[in-house]
Amino acid sequence: MNKLLSILAGGLLTFSVANATTIYEIQHTTNPNGVSPLVDTQVADVEGIVTATHGDKFYMSEEGGGAWKGIYVFDWTIKPNVGDKIKLSGTVAEYYENTQITTITDFTVLSTGNEVPAPSVITASELKTEAYEGVLVKIEDVTVSVATGEHNVWRATDATGEEFKLDDKMYMHEATVGQQFDYVIGMNDYSYDEYTLNPRSISDLGIGGEAVSATVAEIKANPENYTKVIINNAIVTVGVNSIQTGKTGRWVNNRT
Repeated sequence: MNKLLSILAGGLLTFSVANATTIYEIQHTTNPNGVSPLVDTQVADVEGIVTATHGDKFYMSEEGGGAWKGIYVFDWTIKPNVGDKIKLSGTVAEYYENTQITTITDFTVLSTGNEVPAPSVITASELKTEAYEGVLVKIEDVTVSVATGEHNVWRATDATGEEFKLDDKMYMHEATVGQQFDYVIGMNDYSYDEYTLNPRSISDLGIGGEAVSATVAEIKANPENYTKVIINNAIVTVGVNSIQTGKTGRWVNNRT
């Protein structure tokens, strides 16, 4: 990925200039084990938009998203925000067969507040492929098959009946068997020998079924009866006698 430039100035000076590397070039592979063709290689000027953050680690994607165009960045020193367009240099690594960029040597925020690439609509079977590792994806017609359990892992099936794994890398959901979602969005991560869908927040869970109207008091009295609600005659507030509508939601009270 380097070009050699020669300059004649009282002698021959030769040096190398690294070309910009794309996420696609890092991720795309024909290796059966999914290892990047650039593993252990220093790459320069990799550009992308931050699609999710995980503590001081994050995922980034080429504009437009899609197969082979997302990657996980593991570094302790930089903390971009979702929607930042960034450029970085570092080393390609495989951590238990999960391709990532580590040891960042250069980092620049090119712009902020950019729209995150739309998630790729895929099946559960496609989730379990190297092409969508590190990519923001969306699986539709989801039904919980195994409730949230040890390590906050849960499992679900898509419309084809294929089961897949979900985890709490960024958001923990208390899933119950039979719960339905119109869709689930998240980052596809490879860990413990399995591809795993990681929702970023409650907004990534498309709660299935029709929304019903209810008061705060009714929801608090029988929360198990409600999955998708319209809360009428309420105000956003904090304090006593409040409920939280999801981990990333708001505190609300009855108006009266």
